[in-house]
Amino acid sequence: MKTEESRNLSQEEILQALRKNESHAVESLYRACWPIVKNHIMSNSGSLQEAEDAYQEAFLVFWNKTKQDSFTLFPGATLQAFLIQITKKLWLYHLRENRKMHPLTMEEIPELQEEVVVEEIDLVQATWAVFRKLGEKCQQILKAFYFEKKSMDQIAQEMDLTPQTARNSKYRCIKEMKSKLNP
Repeated sequence: MKTEESRNLSQEEILQALRKNESHAVESLYRACWPIVKNHIMSNSGSLQEAEDAYQEAFLVFWNKTKQDSFTLFPGATLQAFLIQITKKLWLYHLRENRKMHPLTMEEIPELQEEVVVEEIDLVQATWAVFRKLGEKCQQILKAFYFEKKSMDQIAQEMDLTPQTARNSKYRCIKEMKSKLNP
């Protein structure tokens, strides 16, 4: 599943592809979440090897949970956020238990989904609040790139900028948003 393709698939379509063991869906989801998981674990006393191990274990828990017919995402949740939250919880258990990894039980997963929804809603609200405080140029660039899926070359042309200036502006806008979201 190419990145562009996965952006267009609904969460239900991705879930169905996972249930059918479609390798492109598994790979796409795995690759999309790995950088976030790796960064989280390595920023929280973990090594690259520990990040890989924790992610493998979390992915198996996630995989088993999504295979169940009774599994449904809470409104507003995403499969990616659910997988990342499972990994974070596993890593937290790992740290609490003096580096002894204990898998989550299936009974603990619904509780995670509720946490994911609340965290995602809070993050979305905070992101929109910061976005609205950005300058008009930043808003135009980010809106065109992320929501309208325009290339940086298209954006540069429409805004009468060089492609490099458009890329630099996008970078600065994102950096500004991140600094305001994580002071």
